[in-house]
Amino acid sequence: RLSGLRMSPDGRRLVVGADPAHASQPRVAVIDASTGARSPLPGADAASFLSDDEVALASYRRRAVAVYRLDDPTHPVRSCLVPGDYTFLWKVSGLPDGTIVAETLTLETGRHRLVVLDRDCGVRATFSQDSISSFALSDTGTVVALSAHDGGNELLEISLDAAIVSRRRVAEALDEVIRSEEHTSELQSHH
Repeated sequence: RLSGLRMSPDGRRLVVGADPAHASQPRVAVIDASTGARSPLPGADAASFLSDDEVALASYRRRAVAVYRLDDPTHPVRSCLVPGDYTFLWKVSGLPDGTIVAETLTLETGRHRLVVLDRDCGVRATFSQDSISSFALSDTGTVVALSAHDGGNELLEISLDAAIVSRRRVAEALDEVIRSEEHTSELQSHH
């Protein structure tokens, strides 16, 4: 089962996540879009392109995001510590300027927060005002996140400095669609 799909800025490669049959198998791979050639990225649970030839990798239990060049996926170019009190490094996304947005999860509270890292691994901002359930990066360089707020759902647009740019109420059905997709994916992975 695929659990994530990201395309390189030039459209030549995809990074995909999968739930392997055995825990020791790679969970993330880069696929050449024209040939289908697959290159596993061992030790990664989440990945995102930073450029056409650079990828950011995260593992749930590690506290850092490693950046690799695709022509040498065995030696990290840099490793960026993701500070904070959390249980898992949940998801990672990147921008072509090298900015990394890492999502963390604290199991005790169920809260997700975002940590924005600059290209040199410095913490640019931390967003923890609202717990989020999902996020993506927009083409304008902002974060778009789904958040439960005041008994409903909101779509938040968040700057890379962790300021809320806008809040929009969204239909409750959106959360049901996300849960339904997650449930369907779980059922498919058990067959």
